[in-house]
Order: sequence, then structure tokens, then C-alpha cells
Amino acid sequence: MLVQHRGFEPHLKLGEFSVIDVQDQGPVQGELYMIWIGNAIDGPHLRIVQHYAGKTPDIGIRYRFALKRPGLVTFGDGPLYPQYWPEKCLGRIVGIYEPLRTIVEAESLYLKLA
Repeated sequence: MLVQHRGFEPHLKLGEFSVIDVQDQGPVQGELYMIWIGNAIDGPHLRIVQHYAGKTPDIGIRYRFALKRPGLVTFGDGPLYPQYWPEKCLGRIVGIYEPLRTIVEAESLYLKLA
């Protein structure tokens, strides 16, 4: 899945592709996931989210649309009840794929994964 915003830097950068393990869907605090978001009007679309524990864990699974960092506003959503998580979660993000391109940087020519 293409990373389309900077909310997950430095872990995932704009233009990179997140690699998803579709067999790993169990929500774990702090991990990044690809989930289906949407409604009947907009239609479902995929979003990268980070699972976090709320103050009332019995309400459901909570997630953020960006990493929580000092000085950065993050928006959370949910809760998503545990029984709906398997149908909404595509899987956990386990890696990054960076397409090859040739660039000149720091006075040297090399192939950079970007």
C-alpha cells in the first residue's frame, strides 16, 4: 500500500510502500495496521493506523491516523469493537518497499531506494 501522507514519518515516508502481513491481524499496542475505513457515501478505502490503548480498554480497539509525537496533533478514531476488527483489518505493517530510482545526492551518483 502506498504511503500517501507524512503522519507516520520517520517509520513510513511519503511515497514508500508499506508491506502488509495479512495473516497477522491481532491488535497490538503501538503497531501499525492497514484497515478499511469508510461509509456508504464515500465507500471503503484503506488507511494506515496505529493501535493504542485508551483509558477505557473495555470499550473497543482504538487507533490513530498518525504517530503521536511532541508538537504534532494526532487524530484518533474508534473504538472499533473487537468482533469487527477482523473484517476491517487487512493486516499488520511489517516492512517497507522503496522503488529504485537514480538520483545525485551528496556529490555522488548512486541508486537510492526512494
